[in-house]
Amino acid sequence: MRLLFALLLCAQICNSQTACFDIVLSGYNVSSVTDDNQFIWLGTYNNGLISYDKITEDFQIYTTSNSTISSNSIKSVLNINGRLYVSTDLSLMQLSNDNFQEISTTIQGVMTTTPNDNLAIAAQYEFNILNASNQIIYTQDLQTLVTPSCCGMTTSMDYDDNGNLWLSNYAFYEYDILTFDGINWNVYDVTNSILPIESFNFLNGITAHSDIVYATNWYGLLKFENDNWLIEHNENTPTIFNDMDNISGLVANAVKFDSQGYLWIGAGEPENTGDGKIAFKGQNDWEFLDNNSQTLPGVNLFEESQYDSETIYAASNDGLIIINTSCLSLSTNDYEYDSNAVTMYPNPTTGILNITFKNNKPFAFQLINSFGQVVQSKANFLNQTIDLSTYASGVYTLLIQLDDKIINTKILKFNK
Repeated sequence: MRLLFALLLCAQICNSQTACFDIVLSGYNVSSVTDDNQFIWLGTYNNGLISYDKITEDFQIYTTSNSTISSNSIKSVLNINGRLYVSTDLSLMQLSNDNFQEISTTIQGVMTTTPNDNLAIAAQYEFNILNASNQIIYTQDLQTLVTPSCCGMTTSMDYDDNGNLWLSNYAFYEYDILTFDGINWNVYDVTNSILPIESFNFLNGITAHSDIVYATNWYGLLKFENDNWLIEHNENTPTIFNDMDNISGLVANAVKFDSQGYLWIGAGEPENTGDGKIAFKGQNDWEFLDNNSQTLPGVNLFEESQYDSETIYAASNDGLIIINTSCLSLSTNDYEYDSNAVTMYPNPTTGILNITFKNNKPFAFQLINSFGQVVQSKANFLNQTIDLSTYASGVYTLLIQLDDKIINTKILKFNK
């Protein structure tokens, strides 16, 4: 077992993080973010559009008093092929030579890029796709799909790897997730899924990667799998945690897959007006952005830089968080294994944890409680179960040694 302890000690030292982020433009509640090769562009809820120079860190604010922008309330900003689109609460605009040119006074809302580089934009109850000439090539009245209600809006959109659109729609006493395959629309709501009948906050995110879709609302973190929505995390079934931190008492507001397949979660208070936390994971355990004793604001949404794959932007209620992923330990396990090679279930568990390896090789394990005490260990373990039924509720560390490799996994034990 000496190798196991040595590997654990190395993991604890090597995975220690410094503050891998900067917070800029504090004082601004950021609604959206995009970038080009020189500037980061930030929409705000009530303070106009901000350009932030990546090199000089100088910034300029565009408002109705100093520019031709139609409103200081920005719903979405998006850079497509060198063209900056700005959607205010009044119109869709394009910035050219420091002037805002109005494209439409009837189209506005959340924006994303289609798989063939057109502009997709969704308002309260209308979805449109515009081509490079800013001509509408597709439109859909969403009122034919969902029940119109007070304060309705599209909160988030994303395309999966198969080209399917996923759209989160919020209204008073109405919460729906819509998907569009290019021909047909499908709606998931309280009548045909576990989705709640409403979400008490408009900060509902949705993200897709490969064939996996995640969505957030006050109910928790939801995962779409095998044509069903499942509860991935909520207060009754917490899974976003490690032995150092958790998001207990907070709501998962923002969610985003980056281009490397890492899932990012921004958690905050229900109205996202106070402090928050940022968690991320790959195939393995959740990690938290180490704030180095600095308070993190609540995150409204995530966006990956189009020009730097190691930069993640987190639009927050108090400025922009610029995350440098190159200094993060994005994989907490020293042993890189095929996701189909090992099975551990259920986690969380009330007692029995099943562990099997695809190759049926024997391995050693140690189960360690939150005080660092080894409460159970075995050598030559093969396709068996670990019984935690007599242990107290809490977070346990499971260390599995296979040959000269190690798997480090957090197990949540709770009593019925």
